[in-house]
Amino acid sequence: MADPGTPLTPDRRVRVFVSSTLQELAAERQAAKEAVGRLRLTPVLFELGARPHPPRELYRAYLDQSDVFVGIYWRRYGWVAPGETVSGLEDEYLLSGDRPKLIYVKEAADREPRLEELLDRVRADDRAAYKPFGHAAELVDLLADDLAVLLTERFTARPPAVAGLRPARLPVPPTELVGRAAEVAAVTGLLRGGARLVTLVGPGGVGKTRVALEVARGFAPDACFVDLAPVGDPAAVPGAVAAALGIRPEGSGPVLDLVAERLADRDLLLVLDNVEQVLAAAPDVATLLAACPGVRVLATGRTALRLRGEHEVPLDPLAVPDAVGLLAARGREVRPGFVPDPEALAGLARRLDGIPLALELAAARLRLLSPAQLLHRLGDRPDRPLDLSAGAVDLPDRQRTLRSTIEWSHGLLSGAERALLARLSVFAGSFTVAGAEEVAGADDDTLSSLVAQSMVAAAGGEREPRFRLLSAVRAYAREKLAAAGEREATLARLTDWLLAFAAAAGAGLTGPDNRDWAARVDGELDDLRSMMRWAVARDDAATVVGLAAPLFPYWWSRGLLVPMRELADRAAALPSAAALPPGPAALLLWARGMLRIAVGDPAGA
Repeated sequence: MADPGTPLTPDRRVRVFVSSTLQELAAERQAAKEAVGRLRLTPVLFELGARPHPPRELYRAYLDQSDVFVGIYWRRYGWVAPGETVSGLEDEYLLSGDRPKLIYVKEAADREPRLEELLDRVRADDRAAYKPFGHAAELVDLLADDLAVLLTERFTARPPAVAGLRPARLPVPPTELVGRAAEVAAVTGLLRGGARLVTLVGPGGVGKTRVALEVARGFAPDACFVDLAPVGDPAAVPGAVAAALGIRPEGSGPVLDLVAERLADRDLLLVLDNVEQVLAAAPDVATLLAACPGVRVLATGRTALRLRGEHEVPLDPLAVPDAVGLLAARGREVRPGFVPDPEALAGLARRLDGIPLALELAAARLRLLSPAQLLHRLGDRPDRPLDLSAGAVDLPDRQRTLRSTIEWSHGLLSGAERALLARLSVFAGSFTVAGAEEVAGADDDTLSSLVAQSMVAAAGGEREPRFRLLSAVRAYAREKLAAAGEREATLARLTDWLLAFAAAAGAGLTGPDNRDWAARVDGELDDLRSMMRWAVARDDAATVVGLAAPLFPYWWSRGLLVPMRELADRAAALPSAAALPPGPAALLLWARGMLRIAVGDPAGA
């Protein structure tokens, strides 16, 4: 028999001896021959016939030259030859010695007593693998799978502890990670501290993959990176994991079972990158963790896997100082003699929401433009369309432009989620749940799903939670809103919402809860000013009056009288101002006069 620790030569096939009763198991013998041949092994089946040698000598010789013993049993014990005490069936089993034994017993209700006794001894033999089966077709798959596993474990030169594992090297990013030391330390601490499943959650382009790779470097060589971005089918995830680990699928059994078997005794960090499009594979991840106590999983995605024991780590955009540091570092890489302009770089950081991918793409343009020139070209309006292209050629296609990254995430949303995201794009600043309901028709489930998928970001809020869209996401969603023909109707609802808010806030600002109302106006300020600009552009003086006049105490207290005076002047000059009813017209003139007096220009009142 071949030495289990010695590799077989190319011209030496493993020989598999098949023992069974000849007549009653003819179909099963053929099935066994098919299974052995499927793996390109050599089947050895003894047949009775006119031979010059006694049968026992023949099958003993066949056994001596075989590497694996396969026994197939059903109802009959077999014929006992004259002068013998056991049948050839039992004698073959006794002569198999220390060879690997794969035993298959066909279901039967009327088995011969001596065969029952033999099977009892087989079941007690810890050197034999024992399995029941129902029909010949089932036997083919069982035997092929078991032989494949046996070959991996017994007939290769690889040590058993690492059989079948050849994890690919971790990808090495071409640039240094900037501004994520705290996040890397937090995730590493969780995994070292006993967490089995940690998921980095955040919007596209926020740098989840880079942080995960930095964490994995601390676990190398016991770390494996699996890129799931190309995997569209959740059922294909176990195969992707197996490929990353260097495990070749064998037989017809589930790939997940094979991976679990190979990792059962291993300590390994498995990084699953981009899980958002294969969330239905979450039960497979749970199965792997349950079967492999030494395995830890670090996942990345726009949303979590939502498994028990999962630790979610939100990855926020970079703070302005870190974003400036990243831009400065990349600027020095793309242009010799690059001189950082802290003020312009800070403006770029704010304009790009601190999203690392957007910063990286913008930094590529610093090869030709100064930071101030780039900021001027991008513009400082958060509602202005934003796109960055000409990224590095070694980036994935979905990250070559900021737009393609957003399109990738948008494509994974449901129809209801896409529609709500588009309508939410009319908010220039942050918004409350109540505002989202009134203006965009939001419901709790859909809004919660957009937040969970990192398409809508939390924006704090002391009195009640507030939410916002990143500027690039907002610009993209506004295109979708216009394409759907809903822009005007949604803006009209936002106008009505803000007019009602301004009227209520105006009364509240002169009452005992004036500080609370001032804080509420703070939250809606971006949208109030954006809507007033929009109303001026549409020659809608009535809306300007309705939004601005009730909030005069707020403009005064927040030092916003000068910009509001300029807005009131523009509104008073609109053709529609002349057509205002007496009440709003007088209110506009009063607000304009009060604003001019307040800023020290009584002559112009």
